[in-house]
Amino acid sequence: MNKLLFTTALVCGSVFAVQPAFAQNLDYGTMQEMFGEPVTTSANGSPMRASDVPLDMTIISAEDIARYPAREIPDILRHYAGVSVRQNTNGDYSVGIRGYNQPGAERLLVLVNGRQVYEDYYGLVSWDNIPVELSEIRQIEIVRGPNTALFGFNATSGVINIVTYNPLFDDVDLAEADVGLNGYKKATGVYTFQNDGVFGARLSVSGSEIDEDTNSYSPAESNILKGQDSARSINADVVLKLNDTMQMRFEGSTSDTEKNAFSAYYDGTRNEDTFTSLKANLTADTDYGIIDATIYRNNADAVFTVPNGRFGFKNSVIVAQLSDTFKLGTDHTFRIAGEFRDNSTDHAIGTTTFGTTSFNIKSLSTLWYWNINEKLALSTAGRYDHVQSDFDGSVLNGFGNPFAQSEYNNVYDEFGYNIGLIYKPTDVDTLRFSAAKGVDLPSAFEVGVQAPSTISFFGNPNLDVSDVHDFQIGYERNLPAHNTIFKLTGFYQQINELQGFTQRTATLFDTGGVGDSIVYGGSVSLDGETSKGIRWCKLYLC
Repeated sequence: MNKLLFTTALVCGSVFAVQPAFAQNLDYGTMQEMFGEPVTTSANGSPMRASDVPLDMTIISAEDIARYPAREIPDILRHYAGVSVRQNTNGDYSVGIRGYNQPGAERLLVLVNGRQVYEDYYGLVSWDNIPVELSEIRQIEIVRGPNTALFGFNATSGVINIVTYNPLFDDVDLAEADVGLNGYKKATGVYTFQNDGVFGARLSVSGSEIDEDTNSYSPAESNILKGQDSARSINADVVLKLNDTMQMRFEGSTSDTEKNAFSAYYDGTRNEDTFTSLKANLTADTDYGIIDATIYRNNADAVFTVPNGRFGFKNSVIVAQLSDTFKLGTDHTFRIAGEFRDNSTDHAIGTTTFGTTSFNIKSLSTLWYWNINEKLALSTAGRYDHVQSDFDGSVLNGFGNPFAQSEYNNVYDEFGYNIGLIYKPTDVDTLRFSAAKGVDLPSAFEVGVQAPSTISFFGNPNLDVSDVHDFQIGYERNLPAHNTIFKLTGFYQQINELQGFTQRTATLFDTGGVGDSIVYGGSVSLDGETSKGIRWCKLYLC
């Protein structure tokens, strides 16, 4: 970014009004060097130092990522407080924040440069299908607790926001090959082309294979949990600077994997997935604020082989987003945003498609960030979602399904909020308090699946939306003499209508509300660096 004019840079609780301050196309490297710490735009759409964020957020820098001997993103996340990572098979991971980490956990929203990679059709994240190499990642932001109002629905336990290098500013070139045990091999190539700060493009390709050992606790699954796991991906990222106040960014990717995995009901599965995405973004710094327009499309073709047969999903998600971030005076930042989402999922048993579940979603969100004084700042955000759910197909009543066709068409109206308060009594002490309500919409599988077999599964079209009420308080102290940061966090969370599988008879299951749940806990950590540049961390969880 050739032009960086800071109109305000307050010592504490600061919101940097950058001209131009493009949220998705920010020159993170320049700003991080300027302030000596990572910078994020996730909290309110404007650049903000990590120490000033009114959220329970951890930013993992590219330098941190390089320190870990990791193959996949979850291998990095497992090192951080409040994040639980379970590797079910070689390529199948379950990642949760503050508990409830079953296979296919649906409460964690994962984004890449603002594009959702959370899969709506089944409520999961296929981590090995995210078409981003570790060497392409500028930073990973871990946001703990529900953040529906800031990031969108299904951000109920937390958010993992992956920010890649911007090819307009960052030149990333890489060619590497790895080999290991069990026939493991992987090749990766990344190339960046730049043209005088006006045009930048990055292309990355990757392929890996491993011979996975049979990993089964059931004889019926011995022919499923075996074979070779493979992953292929191609990702392109192009940024064009139109003028000093406008930029365009285009991203496209495709990935396909074959792997052993476990389903949400703990059956061994053989997964065959093909994902594609296209995204376009236009950002303009105008007299009326920073206008950001984004449209993207995700397509997924997923097939699951289980002991009782094969079932699959063809999912298409089209999302259009428009936002305006502007300031009134020097202390008040506002953001107004709208979103339209069209989500359709074809359900198949074997080679037969029996129905299509669709969600049509219209959303409106607002945010107000108030820099009250040098020590105190307040952030408030709200989001309203209007959801129309429909099912087009044949309801299999003859196989024990108790639901009528009319029950599959529903309307949801939901509201979520986030309130964050940050107080800095001294230059080295920070207090944070937050209250939030998150909204978890049911997945297409949970409301529309029909799988008659020896043990039958049926979606529940009357499934209630799950909402999460969360309260957090945190204390942070910077110990500059020892180059160490001490953090203490406590939280209380109440979940209404937790979603999952319930058994109605000896042979009949449906996806329904499991019930209400309460979880509370905390974390204590020390994170520092020696004079020789060696990083260390001691973490205690309760």
